[in-house]
Amino acid sequence: MANTTTDATPTAIYSQIADGSTYTDYARIPNNSAAMFKVFLTAHRTDVVGENDGWEFTGIVSRDANAASTAIDALQINPMGLTSWNVSLAADTTNGGIGITVTGEAGKTIKWVAMCQIFRCAS
Repeated sequence: MANTTTDATPTAIYSQIADGSTYTDYARIPNNSAAMFKVFLTAHRTDVVGENDGWEFTGIVSRDANAASTAIDALQINPMGLTSWNVSLAADTTNGGIGITVTGEAGKTIKWVAMCQIFRCAS
């Protein structure tokens, strides 16, 4: 999952195909299931050397009969770094999974890359 920001507008990050085009295959879980997840996210300023940050998220997401019922049941966040950049992780009730939104800084080009591991238990 990746994206690039150049301002302080909250921006979703998506999975990417090898040619760099994006598609919206979010970290989804099926109906009537729960999952533990880990998300590792790194941010790197590409137009200047020396500005980087990282985050580690661990949590539990569940989904009942449909995507609208998706909820984050528990979440731990471990931020690493000193920038003012921000990452938020929330239930994606449209697609039925985990949504990741990043917020950079005006006038700075920041590349965001995330890896999501999901350990699912379906009923």
